Amino acid sequence: MKIEIDFSKPEGLRKQKRELEMALATVEGALAAIGKNGRDVETPPFPQIAPAAPPSANGDVGAIIAALPNQFNMRQAKTAADAAEIPDSRLRREIASLTESGVLILVEKGQGRRPASFRKA
Repeated sequence: MKIEIDFSKPEGLRKQKRELEMALATVEGALAAIGKNGRDVETPPFPQIAPAAPPSANGDVGAIIAALPNQFNMRQAKTAADAAEIPDSRLRREIASLTESGVLILVEKGQGRRPASFRKA
């Protein structure tokens, strides 16, 4: 969009200036009504999610699983793994391995948005 200013008509520029000043005053009044000015805009702090247990130095999935309750779901495991910066693919691979070896028992298979539930053997 290209804005062209016609300097041959100063009365039009004065009118635009008045309109913009009125709009600015309205905005400043609204900001003052809510107790802030344009420079004090604060962003709300994001909640910090702590890992379920302090992960080992190499981000061991077994340590994360051990810190979870006896029966847990994949969403809980993923939250703890995200806090320990363990990739989703590694978490799923390790849980599948632990399930095949009998360390974990699949209680309920996940379906759609419902996560799979596991129980420690």
